[in-house]
Amino acid sequence: MKILYVEDDKQIQESMLKFLSRRYKNILIADNGEEGLELYKKHRPDLVISDVQMPKMDGLAMTEEIKKLDSNISIIITTAFNEASYLLKGIELGVDKYILKPIDKKILLQAVEDSLLKVTQQKIIDENEEIISHILDDEPCFTLLAKEDNIQRVNKAFLRFLGYSSFNEFIQKNHTLKELCTNIGGYDKSSSKCWLEYIADDEGLIEEIILNGSSGADSMKLRYRKYPYSNITLFEFIPKG
Repeated sequence: MKILYVEDDKQIQESMLKFLSRRYKNILIADNGEEGLELYKKHRPDLVISDVQMPKMDGLAMTEEIKKLDSNISIIITTAFNEASYLLKGIELGVDKYILKPIDKKILLQAVEDSLLKVTQQKIIDENEEIISHILDDEPCFTLLAKEDNIQRVNKAFLRFLGYSSFNEFIQKNHTLKELCTNIGGYDKSSSKCWLEYIADDEGLIEEIILNGSSGADSMKLRYRKYPYSNITLFEFIPKG
C-alpha cells in the first residue's frame, strides 16, 4: 500500500512521517497541495492524508482535483480549524475522514486502517470483475449478466453477433432486458414483458428462442443460472446444431 502525506508544517510532517513509517513502507511526502497533486499523478497512491490550509494549493482544492482523476480514492483530511464550511466541503468531495489537530494518533491510525481496508476490498472486487470478464469473453456461446432488469455485462461473442463493436456502444441502446428484447425481437407487447424478464422473475422457462443478429436470425438454446443473494441472472445462448 502507498500513502501520500501532505503537510506544510515541517514539525508535524516529520513527526507523522516517523509514526506512519513504522507501520507502512511506502510513504510519499509533499509540502503543499500543488506538490501533492503532482505526486499523486506520478505515483497513484492508495490513500491521501492532507492538511487543509497550505500555500500554493490548499488541501480541499487538491482533493477536488484528485477526485477528478479517481473518484474512489480514499482521502483523510486533517485541520486545526473546526469550521462547518470545511466539513461540508469535505463531505461534498467524498472525504473519508475529517480529523482535528492536534492529531490523535490512535484516531488517525484507525482512520488509515479503515481506509486501507476499503481500498483492499475494492481491489478484490476489481480483480473479481476482471476475472469474470475474461471468463465470459473466452466463452464461445453468447453470455449476458443482468441484475434484476438492468444489463451488467455482455461478452464479446454476443456483441459481435448483435453487431456492436463495444459494450459502451451496446449499453447506450440496451440498458435493460426489455430494451434488448425489443431490439432483437423478443418483446411480447400483450404482456408487457420479454422472455428474459420472465426468466429473471422466475415466472417460466423458455427452452428455445430466436435471436436476430447483424447477419440474420438464429435459433438458440437458452440456459440460465440465478444468484438470489445478488439478484444476478446469467443467461447463456447456445446455437443449436
